[in-house]
Amino acid sequence: MYKILMFISSYFPLYILIIFIKYDSFCPIRNNIQSIIFTLVFFILIMMSICSFILILNTKANTNRRISGIEKTDDSVLSYLMSYIIPLSTLQKDEIAYLIINITLFVIIGILYLRLDLLFLNPVFALLGFIPYKAEKYIVISDIKYTDLINKINKTSGLNVYEITDTIFLAKRKENEV
Repeated sequence: MYKILMFISSYFPLYILIIFIKYDSFCPIRNNIQSIIFTLVFFILIMMSICSFILILNTKANTNRRISGIEKTDDSVLSYLMSYIIPLSTLQKDEIAYLIINITLFVIIGILYLRLDLLFLNPVFALLGFIPYKAEKYIVISDIKYTDLINKINKTSGLNVYEITDTIFLAKRKENEV
């Protein structure tokens, strides 16, 4: 469930952009079934995203991990943002075919995101200061600055982390005395 929430929250900026672009569909004056469903779906997606952010921000470390060889990731989060382009470019068309294509694309990306453990590809977490780093066979998502993280790893026996999966960890500044 946690992984699904992280995937849904990775599209939070897209939900907001769609609301701005399709504002007339959210207008309370319109009471047709399409507007009601559209509003309900986006309300649920936004609430699930907010729950995911709250979970991440309130999660406590559950283990200590010895990590070495940490390095910055490439621009993978920026590349992930490119998956926003197709839905945004087809929003002006009100045909059902474009809706089906976008839903299918969302589902395919979601399946890949979950199966490949790409939970660290979340632009909102990056905006909140949680940056993904590569470390051996692990990914560490942290709000600790890169240089401070290297110093912490070199000076101590490990990082206090929350295990999101067996290869993805969340390390917070406040739990690591940095």
